[in-house]
Amino acid sequence: MMKFKSLFLLFSVFFFLISCSHTHRLTRLEPTKIDNLKLRKIGAGDQRLALLNAIILDPEAGIDATILQTSHNYAEGKVVRFQPATGETEYLDLPHSSGAWAGVRVGDDVYLGGHLPGDFFHLKITDSQIVRFEIPRPDSEKFEFVWNTDVGSDGMIYLGTYPDCMLLRFNPANQSFENLGVMVENEQYIRHVNGKFEGKIFCGVGSHAQIVEYDLATGNKTPFLPEQYQQRSFVYYSDRFKDLLYAVVTPDPVILFFDPATHQLLREVHPPKPDQDFGLFNYESIVDVGDDLYFGARPDDDLYAYNYDRDETRLIARGIGAPYGLARDRYLFCRNYFGTYSIFDLQEQKIILQRDTKFEGAGMDIFALAEGVNGTVVGGAYINQGFFSYDPLEDKLTPFGASVQFGGQIRQLVAFKNKIFIAHYTHARLTEYDPNQPWNPGNQSDSNPHLIGAVGHEQDRFPAAYLAEDDKIYFGTQPEYGVLGGTLTIFDPQTKQFDVRRNVVQDQSIFALTGNRNGSIFGGTAIAGGLGAHPTQKDAKIFTWDLAKKEKLMERTIIPDAAEIWDLAWIPENKLVGAADSFLFVYDIAKDTVEATRNVHADVIMNVLLSQDGWCYGNSEELLFRFSTDLSRFEEIDRRPSPPQFGRGLIETNDGRMYLGIGAELYELIRVK
Repeated sequence: MMKFKSLFLLFSVFFFLISCSHTHRLTRLEPTKIDNLKLRKIGAGDQRLALLNAIILDPEAGIDATILQTSHNYAEGKVVRFQPATGETEYLDLPHSSGAWAGVRVGDDVYLGGHLPGDFFHLKITDSQIVRFEIPRPDSEKFEFVWNTDVGSDGMIYLGTYPDCMLLRFNPANQSFENLGVMVENEQYIRHVNGKFEGKIFCGVGSHAQIVEYDLATGNKTPFLPEQYQQRSFVYYSDRFKDLLYAVVTPDPVILFFDPATHQLLREVHPPKPDQDFGLFNYESIVDVGDDLYFGARPDDDLYAYNYDRDETRLIARGIGAPYGLARDRYLFCRNYFGTYSIFDLQEQKIILQRDTKFEGAGMDIFALAEGVNGTVVGGAYINQGFFSYDPLEDKLTPFGASVQFGGQIRQLVAFKNKIFIAHYTHARLTEYDPNQPWNPGNQSDSNPHLIGAVGHEQDRFPAAYLAEDDKIYFGTQPEYGVLGGTLTIFDPQTKQFDVRRNVVQDQSIFALTGNRNGSIFGGTAIAGGLGAHPTQKDAKIFTWDLAKKEKLMERTIIPDAAEIWDLAWIPENKLVGAADSFLFVYDIAKDTVEATRNVHADVIMNVLLSQDGWCYGNSEELLFRFSTDLSRFEEIDRRPSPPQFGRGLIETNDGRMYLGIGAELYELIRVK
């Protein structure tokens, strides 16, 4: 009898704990516009700030110098005052901004260029008070980003903008702005501004690479990038080395040295290894010391020095990242992509200080979601390459941090045989992660995740992914900045080989993929190429791809003048349900007929899925909704007119649970019985 009572007590305690856990979950439910649908907030996938520009504030302090670290986050604009020697940290708010990419120190003053909406800021190096200057737009200028800024020989501050490709001038004395105009017509970016030469400003331009000399006295603009480099995307960085001008062109990166007076190209210098990029996140990304230029190379995050006189490059230190400044002409300050700050003593030729950091804010927007392995949900964050995992059984969300050592974000995640394949912007690179092994990101053979390789063929992003019944992962890609022509990339996760099919639909990117599990996959396209490219096509299209024949069977327009088909879902009636711009559509595959369309008036619809409950679900940034497969019924679930908003992740797992991102937060959409 005592044994029975003990067992009864044990089971009572167990069920009490389970009910408490269930109650805890229910107390977090948020109402929607539909009574039996609730939203449960799980938590932020990744709260790390995306680290952009680092500026040494007091180089005379040597190893005790303090830096100002800028960042980006849609939810909040922050900069961080940080002392690597002590770890002392102070967060400063950038009012009415999503962060700052641009920054320059001029004596005791620091000027920062903000983005979204694209304003200008000032602070003293010894003060925490930030002053915001709203940049006037008398002619309805459209720029939203101040990408770069520098001080000219006249003491004025010069700003490069996106998307208008304009050069602005700020007068610190009277705090006025002057628009000096578009540097290259029909281009969008001034990626870098260089004021290191008397009477000149050199502007690095994209999305079609160009460098422009702007004459401060005459206002004349002279482009002079040699033609063989103009098919690349950007002049991403430029500076002065002794009496020479140099500029970094990307992708397929190269440093070009010029005579600044004649614009004659004198030399080109490539990264030390194939498939490396120069580390170019900072205002001062390449630091000259004597006869050497110090730079970082990714994805290894190694520090190198290039000697111009000897035309040779040598390895200085492994893993410490790119330099962002010099203190007392001796101490080189560096930062790698994982947020480790290092000080390298050039005199002693050794690392004398390293400090790991984790600067956090409200969280980075969720940019990818997928069902993982072992019942988990996995996700990726915007612009900081952050990876996270959620275990529904334990109700546990785990942020892992940066998954790779290069900039950008995770765009797709595909689980296959207990591995997760992670598709990254930039340069359309793919990594493999084994969740059953310790997390150890890097660029070594035993790293986890480890880099498999890049798609190549001028590709940059992965808007779509689909695991087909032939055990191949099909990726839809979007090309580099300024380039047209995406790919259908067929990846074999067992051999790790890419089969790349470019221009399956001429001059279009592939934004959506789905399949019927019976030998066919279906794609949706966008007329866009890389950012800044000029489309040649008028309508986004769908197409059918035969898995066995490895060829396109058909393509067609669904909605005339629609620019993007963001998502597709195959339904058992052998139809496609999809989203084109703000329209939903139903397409009968066998009859080759568009059966129905519906404009939901919610900007661009990014996600569509067929649920196990018989409804289709979808979202734009503003609106979460459900609809019937014939479009006769449409119901709003929730509306978010301003950030945080719905993102690019909306999934349903095999057990019927639905997850989505709202800003940086992972949510579950619960159907209450």
